[in-house]
Amino acid sequence: RFCLEYNPCSVSTYPLDESPLASGTEVRPHSLPWHVSIQYKEQHLCSGTLIDDQHVLTAASCFQSNLIHIPYSVAIDAHYL
Repeated sequence: RFCLEYNPCSVSTYPLDESPLASGTEVRPHSLPWHVSIQYKEQHLCSGTLIDDQHVLTAASCFQSNLIHIPYSVAIDAHYL
């Protein structure tokens, strides 16, 4: 419901053979509204997927157990990571 307000969930505006995520290129602004950057001190650490207005799904390998209490931030408006 949350991302439907911005763009249909899981529906990219890119053709399948032109995925910007695989090639590491800048994406069109707001074309992947569910894709977020997990950051520490404004540096990109990992990517995630916004699954509602308060939760991000990412890989466990993005976080080391001894760093779990470090204040991370999430950037939802980045176009080039």
